[in-house]
Amino acid sequence: MAASVLKTFNVHLQGNPMAKETLIMAHGYGSEQNAWRFITPAFKDRYRIVLFDWMGCGASDYASYNFNHYKNLNAYAEDLITICDTLGIKSSVMLCHSVSSMIAAIASNQRPDLFSKMVFIGASPRYLNDADYLGGFDQPTLDSIFTAMGMNYAAWAQGFSPAAMNSPETPAMEVEFLHSLTTMRPDISLALARIIFLSDHRSDITKINLPVLLLQMKDDLVVPQSVAEYMHSVIPNSQLRQIEARGHFPHMSRPAELMRVVSEYLQ
Repeated sequence: MAASVLKTFNVHLQGNPMAKETLIMAHGYGSEQNAWRFITPAFKDRYRIVLFDWMGCGASDYASYNFNHYKNLNAYAEDLITICDTLGIKSSVMLCHSVSSMIAAIASNQRPDLFSKMVFIGASPRYLNDADYLGGFDQPTLDSIFTAMGMNYAAWAQGFSPAAMNSPETPAMEVEFLHSLTTMRPDISLALARIIFLSDHRSDITKINLPVLLLQMKDDLVVPQSVAEYMHSVIPNSQLRQIEARGHFPHMSRPAELMRVVSEYLQ
């Protein structure tokens, strides 16, 4: 059973196997675990590091994907809990990029024993604008995104990748994200995009009962500053840090800065 779970989610262990603390790194939409490779060296001595790919991403077992099961982020939270239980993890630190933050929030509300603190990078509980809430997108814009993805996924990805990365000084990272994005099956990618952009997890984040560091980047196409400020206002034990990195992928475009900020928080 354990071997099956580790294979299904392409789980890899790095860092110090004798460490008392575990650091779980969870990638965001369209990405995969290799995106963390610039960050892991900073934590390899202090932590046992867990890397994995969400179902339908990277080298996860696509044969295990089921559209009826993966119809919301709760299914992904179940997977995170399964990985933790399989590895015997308790009181871990979660380093989450983008949608992984909401998945971790759901998981921590269900199983608070698995986590001790969390770092959310470019997180959002709701992308759609609402009354007195600026999520960054309106419904017509999202509809046009879904239509473009369905009509010509490769062309959509070619435009989305550099806009989301927003780091022209690191063109190789744009290419890398484009590659991981286009490696996903288009139907799975579209299904996950719908789940992410149409979900509302504002109630879930108010229930988080552990320390959370919120990291917000400049000129993030996906998550505006207003969302980070909203999250800080409703998550009881949270800190908000604005970092100098631009775009949605600071762990790839500005890893040194991200390592410094995260290390300071964890110490």
